[in-house]
Amino acid sequence: MSTTSLLVQSAPVLAQGALLTIKFALYSMFFGLVEAVVLALMGISQNRTLVAIGRCYVSVMRGTPLLVQIFVVYYGLPNLGISLEPTPAGVIALSANVAAYLSESMRGAILGVHSGQ
Repeated sequence: MSTTSLLVQSAPVLAQGALLTIKFALYSMFFGLVEAVVLALMGISQNRTLVAIGRCYVSVMRGTPLLVQIFVVYYGLPNLGISLEPTPAGVIALSANVAAYLSESMRGAILGVHSGQ
């Protein structure tokens, strides 16, 4: 079998994988951005409890590898009675990770703007 015919035969599978990757990226970025805004606002809050919760979340999510987070969501949540399909589990794990990183950028950007501006 030649390389060209192998590529032609596998093109539909590759296209399906590319679409799934784009879907994962878009959903994760959207939900991660929404969660990041909430976390950033928690980080600049006057409420010490909200600040502590936000910092703890960001610290845990940024301090653990993404692969471990994916495993915890997909394999760990069923132990708590929450069973998810692979795609939603992946989107939830990626969104949670993206949110932790984006929230720190947003918090820094908000704090970088002087109150008079």
